[in-house]
Amino acid sequence: MRSKRIFQTMLAGLFGLALLVGLNVVAAKFDWRVDLTIDQRNTLTPEAVNTLQALDSPVRAIGFYMDQEPGREGMLELFEMFVRETDNFSYEFVDPDANPMLAREMGVTLSSTVILANGDKTELVQFPDEETLINALVKVTDSRVARFAFSTGHGELDPDGVGDEGRSCSMLQSLFLDQGVEVSTVILAREEISPDQIDALLILGPETDFLDSELDRLTEYFQAGGRVFLALAGEESQNLEAWAAEHLGLVRHPGLVVNKEEIPDYPMVSLGVQYGAHAVTEGFVVLTLFPTCAALDFAEPDPGRDRSPVDNALPLVLSSRFAWVETNMEVLIQEGLVAFDPASDIQGPLMLAGAYEGEPVVIGAEEVQGESNSTEGVAGDADGFVNEERTPRAVVFGDQDFLADQWITTQGNIDMARNSVNWLLEREARISVTRDQAPPDFLLWPGWQLIAIVALPFIVFIGFTLTMVIVTALKSRRKRA
Repeated sequence: MRSKRIFQTMLAGLFGLALLVGLNVVAAKFDWRVDLTIDQRNTLTPEAVNTLQALDSPVRAIGFYMDQEPGREGMLELFEMFVRETDNFSYEFVDPDANPMLAREMGVTLSSTVILANGDKTELVQFPDEETLINALVKVTDSRVARFAFSTGHGELDPDGVGDEGRSCSMLQSLFLDQGVEVSTVILAREEISPDQIDALLILGPETDFLDSELDRLTEYFQAGGRVFLALAGEESQNLEAWAAEHLGLVRHPGLVVNKEEIPDYPMVSLGVQYGAHAVTEGFVVLTLFPTCAALDFAEPDPGRDRSPVDNALPLVLSSRFAWVETNMEVLIQEGLVAFDPASDIQGPLMLAGAYEGEPVVIGAEEVQGESNSTEGVAGDADGFVNEERTPRAVVFGDQDFLADQWITTQGNIDMARNSVNWLLEREARISVTRDQAPPDFLLWPGWQLIAIVALPFIVFIGFTLTMVIVTALKSRRKRA
């Protein structure tokens, strides 16, 4: 009898050991992970995931950290998260004290430095984190540098502005520079522009009309496949509105959007709470905030054309039903009175931003040798020339203030700006919503997680014990019988 009990005990032990080994094999194979931190610090942002999964060439990271350096473990964890998202990322660590020649050769002067290498291109990042590494990845993997130009000369937001946060968009410019974009300014009255020179033209809040010659140059640029980011000055009316109606199929309603329900103390601040079905806003669930916004609408189709620009226009950002277009601007500005008038005002939801994508434009390029030189987006013709296809794209916002330094970090404003620009450049893989950084805090478990973590081991132990007691009692009863 005693030997039988020993055998049963050994059998149960072997079964438990086999169960543990099996669970370990399954865990190693499927790599299940759960991030229970309050700020999701062990989870990559959607932007990082999109960028990593879009890598089409190998990138190697060299982390220059001393062996016992505090930040080395955190960087190792970040590198491992990168590796799980793509096969095109690898890494190694080098101790700069043990290998000073390599550090000097690669331009490393401080520990806590990462070098990203893609072919002959390298990027150096000091004291890196997820955001700076992803920006460096974008720089090191782009086959060509994107070039943006800010329109100036009409009171637009100033990319180099200092002091006046309401008229400066220096933070927006810094966002572009961090992603490896070349930024310049342009006065259309002085110079012509083309998509070969400028990938995207930003016209942010002009306060005066454009000259006819400037509008002609803008039209030529756009019809040649240019990309335009247009943010209207809600407080002013300019002839660019007529240009947008003619070429983009989007018109502006006279007046400003007001809303007394959602932000009662600031009725002229409009909230974007709904988003259209578009690549710019896919997965976008955070609010956007527009301090003084005009409402947009679709232009009437042109009966004399087979296809009007409005056929290619889509809404991006919509207000709630509580907003309306206040048309009595004199009372609004001088007396600050806000009251909906059903006879003249327009009830929400209202379009606060829209997008336009035209038909591809085939542009003849230089003559090439042979017939096998075509690449994606490029086709060779019978005469040995390369024809490049470009698609005109534009985004139009009824407000420019949301891009100013004073407002761009509010809610989802900076994500909306980034996504819009990435779509203009056909970088849809980099469209995402950045995760907010949670302030340092004690770890507070949600109720169900706390119960699961604390109670589950006791429940399993008690359940196992009761099961064994019941099984033992049943066996003893059978033997007595």
